[in-house]
Amino acid sequence: MPSYKIFHIILSACLLLTTTSCNASNQFLIKVTESDYTLELFNYNQQCTLKYNKKTYPLNINFPCGFVRANNQMNAQKYHYKDVGTVFIVASVPEKDKTYTEDDGVKPEHMCSNQGQAIIMNKGDVILRKEQTIKLGFCHQLGFDEKVFYGYAYPVE
Repeated sequence: MPSYKIFHIILSACLLLTTTSCNASNQFLIKVTESDYTLELFNYNQQCTLKYNKKTYPLNINFPCGFVRANNQMNAQKYHYKDVGTVFIVASVPEKDKTYTEDDGVKPEHMCSNQGQAIIMNKGDVILRKEQTIKLGFCHQLGFDEKVFYGYAYPVE
């Protein structure tokens, strides 16, 4: 067998194993499918980037990132406001375990980040709210009260 064919077989096998293991160990929710659209987060130069309708929107937070979920649910936590649209919150890189203290009120299994940003979907338009930095304030596995989503929907600036 020619060496270039062996190379392609080995490369294909490595890519398949890498993709499979990444998907299996991925604890971040990076894709949301609604009835009329799909949102997907990906890495672009260590920056969390949103893909929607063949367009990309760089977020001002680092990758890896993921949509916030409430209490380990499989779907992204979201709230819809009739005059604004549907609000999603994206959390950035979780902090290391040693960062958490008893006084924080969150645990390492909540996968909390110091950075987050809201995305609003309104009739096919993407609205990105300004990123925020709050110590352990954006937890991938914990979610938020509705009032936080309301604050992103109706910001006081």
